Amino acid sequence: DDLVGCDVPASLGYCYNATNTDQIYGARPPAIGYDFFQGPKVGANTLGLASFDFYINGKDPQNAAQTFNLMKGLNADGTTVINPVTNQPSAYYAPGDPVAGTGWLDSNPADRRFLMSAGPFSMAPGDTQIVVGAIVVAQGGDRLTSVTGLKFFDVKAQKAFDLNFKLPPPPPQPKVTFSTAHQSVNLSWDSGSRFNYTPAPGYAFEGYNVYQGASISGPWKRLATYDVVNGIADVRDTVFDINTGLIINDTPTAFGADVGVQYTYATTQDAVRGGALKDGSKYFYAVTAYAVNLSPPRGLEKVLETSFRPVAVVVQRAPSGTDVSAAYVNADTDHRVNTSVLPTTDHVVVDVVDPASITGHTYAITYHPTTAPAGARKGVVPTTYDWNLLDLTTGQTLLQNQTERSETPSYAPVDGMVIKLRERQSAGGPLNDVFYAPFDNDMPFQGVGAGLVTFEDSFGYAYDFANGLDYTSADSTKFTNVELRFGVSQKAHRYFRDETTAGSPPGGDRAYQYGGFKDVSIQAWDVDHNVQLNIGFVERRVTDDTHTPTGTQPSTQDGTWNPDGSDLGGREYLAISSLPYTGTEDPTLAVNDAWRNETTWEYAAWLKKTGKVKSGDRFIVVAGGNRTGTSNDSLVFTTSGPSRNDVALQKAGFSKIRAVPNPYYAHSAYEIASLNRLMKFVNMPETATIKIYNLAGDLIRTLRKTDTASSIIEWDLLTDNRLPVASGVYVYHIDVPGAGSTMGKLVVFMEKERLSNF
Repeated sequence: DDLVGCDVPASLGYCYNATNTDQIYGARPPAIGYDFFQGPKVGANTLGLASFDFYINGKDPQNAAQTFNLMKGLNADGTTVINPVTNQPSAYYAPGDPVAGTGWLDSNPADRRFLMSAGPFSMAPGDTQIVVGAIVVAQGGDRLTSVTGLKFFDVKAQKAFDLNFKLPPPPPQPKVTFSTAHQSVNLSWDSGSRFNYTPAPGYAFEGYNVYQGASISGPWKRLATYDVVNGIADVRDTVFDINTGLIINDTPTAFGADVGVQYTYATTQDAVRGGALKDGSKYFYAVTAYAVNLSPPRGLEKVLETSFRPVAVVVQRAPSGTDVSAAYVNADTDHRVNTSVLPTTDHVVVDVVDPASITGHTYAITYHPTTAPAGARKGVVPTTYDWNLLDLTTGQTLLQNQTERSETPSYAPVDGMVIKLRERQSAGGPLNDVFYAPFDNDMPFQGVGAGLVTFEDSFGYAYDFANGLDYTSADSTKFTNVELRFGVSQKAHRYFRDETTAGSPPGGDRAYQYGGFKDVSIQAWDVDHNVQLNIGFVERRVTDDTHTPTGTQPSTQDGTWNPDGSDLGGREYLAISSLPYTGTEDPTLAVNDAWRNETTWEYAAWLKKTGKVKSGDRFIVVAGGNRTGTSNDSLVFTTSGPSRNDVALQKAGFSKIRAVPNPYYAHSAYEIASLNRLMKFVNMPETATIKIYNLAGDLIRTLRKTDTASSIIEWDLLTDNRLPVASGVYVYHIDVPGAGSTMGKLVVFMEKERLSNF
């Protein structure tokens, strides 16, 4: 029941079903076409389709003369073929459009054969002609839309040949990693698709798509798109819709929104089935990269997207005994080749985006000079430097030839961290800045003042501190780079903030009486000269402060600098002196109102507490401008990965261990074949031994968990003798080395056996 036709300009002949009923394909029979990608050449001309004819199976041409007549576009007997629509001679049978129903169309369906010819041309002995043909197949919504798809894809196939199959490539495939927690998935991918891409002319990297699949082969649902901010958002093109079999113009093929590129995606929801992700279940994700050319040549797509490379993710908690929250990053230290050269004022800021991926390794930012500027004399050292990120533990270079110093860098996270290189210099105001060194997203202090500015802007010159932090008269050249070190002690000069005149105006008549030399868990160091400095701090001694805008405030007198979390931080000010610390009271500072003597102090701050301060945390106050890192500097920082095999956590985790599904009723959702029985024990520690007993006390199976990366172990419902277990109630005993043991019970209902062969 076949019909045939030809598309002369495309040198395409094709065959399609006469009805929408097919023994194999049902209501959607496909169409098949043959195309002269390259015909024979006569001089400089490449010949296309010269004739197209058909015959019914069993009525093939019987001799060379009949065959040659058909090749010339004649009937087998040599008579001229007449187009019944135009009544004109035609070398092409049925060149009309069956989809539109126009022109000369084939009729009277049968078991069709057709003959396509290109010529004439002559060949002498030893001559060579190269002729290239191709077979194109398409399936649409019915027999005619299959023809539509056939012609649509034929254009693209011809274009591929014309380009010698050197098609514009999509970006490289992203390399995807993942971590999981309770009912959550965190995907990360590298930036190679963006920065290791050599696009064809007119194309450029545009973004990433994140998908979830219903299975490892799809279908896929797009979860997110992260694209370059460049004015290109959604991209629309002409596509063939295989469901309707229609060529649809202005169809979205990219779904950007100028949101910016990022390299992580986290979710707690099952976008395919709905609801929350389930521990122990497997999900499929894919990340693709795409490039865009808004005006591509005919036959090429505007959007080039990488193929789907599925990642199978089993959602689960970390093995019990693991404390992911213990992962953090320590402050950087400047290791200088020549210690007589001042250190860089650059510093490393790390945002931890995936604590589970923190390695515990040591890292370093190193600098190397860029190419010397044009016209530079030989031997002149360039003034600009790139930077690399090295994993000193493995020797691997993780980031290379970077120049960015951005809060939102374009490169990808590494080992669960976004690494950022910053300059310690404020924008406006005094040329000093403060940065927080632990880099674990736990800023412990925040500046008090207009708008409650961030800690980085809240340290200023002590000059005229009591009168609104007016820095205009400060001479920044007299100030040094100072580091505050927490978790180590020194003594500090304390002062009391008292109100001496009730109702006095704000900032008015206050006495700062000296309150002694007190222990504090903080040290101050002039890092330019390696000199320890004196510290001063203020406490509220009285409870009532009736003339302040906030009204009554409590006393904060406890003998140490410890601002609270109120908007005013308990009014416990902190100041760093320019005078060296000796361990004894300094007579210049140990007097009433020495707090107001700004000539003895370098910096002052008014802070409130917003988080915790850990031993080893540091702050650095930088004065006098910025010094970019050079090859003399390397900024080294260490990390601490999640703690593992904590016995107390393992014991506490016994109550979370589950056998799933429980009861097991004939089958489980984890099984991929009818005879592949499967239960899982979830929320397990890294190592454990599970012994399963029947109610008679017989040991039927021993499972040993040794996979330290997983909190799940599977049971195939077989005994140690590899026999299926019977339906019934079972008791399991779990032994965890060093932590003890726990017990539970499970119920199994086995499916009735049915023979598949007999």
